[in-house]
Amino acid sequence: MGARKSILITGYSLSDYFAELVDCVIQKSQEGVLVNFFFVNDIESQKTFDRLCRYKGKFLRIYNYPKQEDKMSALHAKAISVDQTDTLITSANLSYHGQEGNIELGARIHSKELAKQVEDIFTSLVFKRIFVEL
Repeated sequence: MGARKSILITGYSLSDYFAELVDCVIQKSQEGVLVNFFFVNDIESQKTFDRLCRYKGKFLRIYNYPKQEDKMSALHAKAISVDQTDTLITSANLSYHGQEGNIELGARIHSKELAKQVEDIFTSLVFKRIFVEL
């Protein structure tokens, strides 16, 4: 990942299949790249987040979508935005099946305007306390 300033990642789940992505994100945050993870449904059941949480701090922020009254409500958006210019919006989860087993579709868009809109949406959700920082 060639990020120099920021990375925004959202997703429904994060499996051990993405250990290399987790390593990359941790490394980038240690280099001063601001990483905002907007995840997780049922964070307690996802072991990969234990490792990420050990590195959270000034440059690595992890946000949880807490359980809602509506049991079917979930964070289902999957997007990655890098340096507020390059955005991937996809149907694929960060899991083995999301990458290898399923038929998924996404679009990578190079647009500062779109990247800002994505970031603004999630910033707004933090301010509204829809997401809670871990």
